[in-house]
Amino acid sequence: MSRLYWKVSISVLALALAALAYLGTVDDWGQRYTEEGLKRALITYGVARGLNGVISVAQGTEVALEPAGIGIVLAPGQILDPINDLIERFSWIMLASATSLGVQRILLNVTAWEWFTLAVAICLGLAVITLWRAHAVSNGVRRLIYRLAVVLVILRFAIPLIAILNQGFYIYF
Repeated sequence: MSRLYWKVSISVLALALAALAYLGTVDDWGQRYTEEGLKRALITYGVARGLNGVISVAQGTEVALEPAGIGIVLAPGQILDPINDLIERFSWIMLASATSLGVQRILLNVTAWEWFTLAVAICLGLAVITLWRAHAVSNGVRRLIYRLAVVLVILRFAIPLIAILNQGFYIYF
């Protein structure tokens, strides 16, 4: 009885995953959260670069004094150099983050593409059929179908789930 229960559970899971892929709800959430993250990253990058520019101007400020006829040039803005370096490095990190989110957005579009979703559904269907008719297919072909189904499901849902988890992490922390 446990073998039948296992087959039914796997079949229901495969059908649910195929339906979830076609509904696109996870993709919509992933797309929305990726867009929000991209906006936040680009705004933060812009603010950091603007702050970097203001600090660079302040850093270049010099004061010339001539007490008792001796010329002294002080550069009090140089004390801001470590902060300026830190903000510059932070802006590069935010640029890399924005780039990563842009790539994530492209991957979301690719994995939500109707032909990719169709390939996932067909592979899941073949996996369910080979699960129930195992005697009709060789072990090598059956393993190949199962592995392909798992890989396609992971590819199909990984990027949207990462976006959703990132948003949850952002909200929580």
